[in-house]
Amino acid sequence: MSTYRRLNTKRKRRHVDARSGDHDKDKREAEARKGIFVVRPSEDARRNKPTWLSLGVKSSERIHRDGKVTECEGPEDFADYIDAEESTRNYAIVPRMKRGKLTTVRLSAGKTPLEGVIVTFAPWVQSCIEDKVAAGEDPDAVVRSIWASFVPYAKAMFVGDQERFFLGEAIHADTQSLHGDLVVSRFENGKRVGKHGLKAGGPCLVGCDRQLRAGATISASKQKLYDHCVRKHFERHGRDSRPFDVQLARLLDFVSETILGPELARYRSAYAASVPALEKRAIEMVLADMDAEKAAFLFEFGVQETSTPGFGPY
Repeated sequence: MSTYRRLNTKRKRRHVDARSGDHDKDKREAEARKGIFVVRPSEDARRNKPTWLSLGVKSSERIHRDGKVTECEGPEDFADYIDAEESTRNYAIVPRMKRGKLTTVRLSAGKTPLEGVIVTFAPWVQSCIEDKVAAGEDPDAVVRSIWASFVPYAKAMFVGDQERFFLGEAIHADTQSLHGDLVVSRFENGKRVGKHGLKAGGPCLVGCDRQLRAGATISASKQKLYDHCVRKHFERHGRDSRPFDVQLARLLDFVSETILGPELARYRSAYAASVPALEKRAIEMVLADMDAEKAAFLFEFGVQETSTPGFGPY
């Protein structure tokens, strides 16, 4: 899952609202595309895992405006708000002389005024909350408590370090991987302010950093990819720079540990011990998907798989 995206289309902007009709439409179309273009027998195992919505966690959104935080009630409220902010921040009303008279015109900056950052709950945190569900506890209260403690610190990082306007945030529970969206902007009245770029490292850096911090032993190929990503980040942004999405993930992990307490340590250790097996399973799933796609292709065109000496199976 991407950790950063520019909200440069109406569809992307409305997708941040997990309860909106556009978000639901995006998910249905994505599933349909998988069925048309990709044959994935391994998807069956993934589908057996329940979504957080079915476990009792509610998707929710909050608007941050004029120093106040407002909980959204309607399923389209947050999407409508983000759309309105895009229009407001991308355009400026400026005075102009026209035929000897002073008037105003609406000018567009022609840029992408809104940015979205995705922060996923750590795997061991999700496992801990799943066990709380099994024990009869309310998972929504736990998730909201963690997220509500995390957001003020994240907001301070955006406003202070990155000089962004913090517009709102949302919890997405309609998925198997619990995560939240943060929406920010560096535009005001059609003009850019603040620093250029959030210097995000991407999902590979975030995931590997979490696994290494948990004490996991990762494969040599993954370590090589991780080292490459770190080196490229330093080349682009300097050795003192730290990927912003990695900082947010570490912050969410710290807040989660503070709220869930010492019991989280055993879940983190269990996750670290499972990483080699997870990597092996991931490779097996990719190979199974490739074999299934090949078989579907041969079946569609009526080609029988044969063996040719020296060239392997066709």
